[in-house]
Amino acid sequence: TGNTGNTGNTGNTGNTGNTGNTGNTGNTGDTGNTGDTGNTGDTGDPCGSIKLNGTTGYVEVAHNTLLNLSGNWTIEAWVKQTGNTSQQPIMRKGSTTTHPVYYLYGHYTEFFIYDYKPYGGYYFTASSNEDREFATAASIPKLDEWYHLALVKSGTNLRVFYNGALEETKTVSNNPSTTTENLFFGSRRSGTPSYFDGLIDEIRISSVARYSSSFTPQKRFTTDSDTIGLWNFEETTGTTAYDSSGNNLNGTLVGGIEWVNDCVDNYTIPDPDPDPDPDPEPYIVFFDDFESYAYNWTLTDDWEIGEPDSSYPGTCEITQAFSGNNVMATNLTGSYLETKIMDAVTASPLTFPDSEKITLEFMAYVWTDYEGSPGSVTDWYDGMTVLYQEGGNNPVELVVTSGNASLIGTFEAYNPATSSYTTKTGVRGHSADNTYSRFTANLSHLSGKTINLVFRYASDPITRDTDIGVYIDDVKITAE
Repeated sequence: TGNTGNTGNTGNTGNTGNTGNTGNTGNTGDTGNTGDTGNTGDTGDPCGSIKLNGTTGYVEVAHNTLLNLSGNWTIEAWVKQTGNTSQQPIMRKGSTTTHPVYYLYGHYTEFFIYDYKPYGGYYFTASSNEDREFATAASIPKLDEWYHLALVKSGTNLRVFYNGALEETKTVSNNPSTTTENLFFGSRRSGTPSYFDGLIDEIRISSVARYSSSFTPQKRFTTDSDTIGLWNFEETTGTTAYDSSGNNLNGTLVGGIEWVNDCVDNYTIPDPDPDPDPDPEPYIVFFDDFESYAYNWTLTDDWEIGEPDSSYPGTCEITQAFSGNNVMATNLTGSYLETKIMDAVTASPLTFPDSEKITLEFMAYVWTDYEGSPGSVTDWYDGMTVLYQEGGNNPVELVVTSGNASLIGTFEAYNPATSSYTTKTGVRGHSADNTYSRFTANLSHLSGKTINLVFRYASDPITRDTDIGVYIDDVKITAE
């Protein structure tokens, strides 16, 4: 009988082994937790975010000295865009009185012809457009799809990450400026505000460089000793977005904004691209070939848009546009008016991104009046200047250059209001028959600004030969 008992013990040992197998089944449950990357299942937190209407909605966080960044830091967000036809500010510390301290922008297009890829940066002074650092992602997100955007400053490196992929690194030497401006999510609070169109799920600001190479971003940010502010947007009701960092940097919901039951938890993060395009091509901010976009301009006096008149009997000959059929000209059928200051102005303001380089270029055929020799203000060239106007301020002249140096020079601009002449430098002279030249101007100092572009032609009262002035085609502004 005793031997039989021993056999029974052996069986019990086997049962213990079966219990161990049950433990293995528990490990399968752990695999399920890994799949629940969003941690919604683990924490029991609701799946929620804020939805901004793209026209009035934003979140405002009152200034706190903690929000002035220095040394190493990270700003990051999870967003889903439902629109992209205007500026898409995700995060921006600053309002109308200074340049933004730091910022993140999503992808957007304007005039249906140019793309701004997601980017982030900061200004290191509050007064100059040139005093800024920024980095731009190489990827273009799809509408109605979550993506993660992070800007990281680490020592002398500024890096931008898209869905965890390192997409650009810039060398920098300055810290962001410090101001007492508030922090905004979803709006550029300037004289011409813009608004994010879509959902924001997570935003975190940290006093450490969290990422140095490609990574898989957390779907739900967590707080630690390096967290300055953390907004999960899981409240579902009310007008307060609570800061989970413990620093009490709560935000207030303003305008067209609502809580929604949607979040990044259910989104599958794609693997980071190991080789993104490091040098994206310049993108077009504005373009007009005067074929389909004639409504882009407000014209005075002799300025008009149309097809050159091949029968015009002047001493010059221009029978064609540079491209297509149409041009913008001081006169399509004869000599331009005397004693005029004539403006062609963009009908709608142009808003430039925070870009390192912005360039204006256009093609032009030039035949301006030339009555005599330089030195006599009453018989030198008429001519054209190119200007920009910001808000209600007086227009400011731009420096225009051309590969055809003979078409850039001084002329005497007549002011009929004061019956006086002022020496200007601009476009004047005589092109070869049917020959267009390329003209350019540097607009980089207008980064982040909203302006109107002005082509201004000045003619004096002196009797002249048949002169058509300037024919302009293919006006283009690019940013990079």
